[in-house]
Amino acid sequence: MQASTLTALEFDRIREILASHALTPLGEARALALEPSTDVEDIRARLIEALEKVYADVRAAVADWAAM
Repeated sequence: MQASTLTALEFDRIREILASHALTPLGEARALALEPSTDVEDIRARLIEALEKVYADVRAAVADWAAM
């Protein structure tokens, strides 16, 4: 991906925000090292992984709410 595109998307800022939420130094380093992908299958796999995490968080929140 072209550097001008990454600059326009403020990708460095996105990495910094993500890294600020890391729980470990390794997680922070991995967040700061991320590069965007142009591989459709890689993007699809990452989206599925992210959606699974969101789904798990929502299920946990509903279970906590139901237990009240």
